[in-house]
Amino acid sequence: MKLIEGAENRTIYLGLDQFRDELPGAGTAGKNPLKDKRVRQALYQAIDSAGLHSRTMRNLSVPAGTMIAPMVHGWTKQLDERAAKYDVEAAKKLLADAGYPNGFSLKLDCPNDRYVNDEAICQAVTAMWTRIGVKTNLQTAPMAQFVTRVMNNDVSNRLRSQAQ
Repeated sequence: MKLIEGAENRTIYLGLDQFRDELPGAGTAGKNPLKDKRVRQALYQAIDSAGLHSRTMRNLSVPAGTMIAPMVHGWTKQLDERAAKYDVEAAKKLLADAGYPNGFSLKLDCPNDRYVNDEAICQAVTAMWTRIGVKTNLQTAPMAQFVTRVMNNDVSNRLRSQAQ
């Protein structure tokens, strides 16, 4: 038996529902906080990708700053740099500046049997977002159920994967 370790040609990302005029369950009647770029940036800055890499993925991942995986033609180190550093206090300030000083509620849908550590990644992100005041409720399901909900537009924010 020979053990082989290496990076997959796959990028895992979160799809945010920034298109509806009202975000279901957010507690922000008539509004969708995700339409505001500052809110999306706050969520981004609240994610500790280095922590996900070291703890959740046990150093068996490659943190990416872009949707393009490092082994795909067109990838460059310059494009792969993170847009903004992990910074909880900056994330809280962005939420306050956007008009959500006390945060809001958010549901995150994730598969729990499709990608390596998919549920664990989502649990970690849920805790990170809750830390900045975005009360995140995680809903996981087997991929067959998850995809059915996605296809029926029955989810707002979800874990996704892009194979390159």
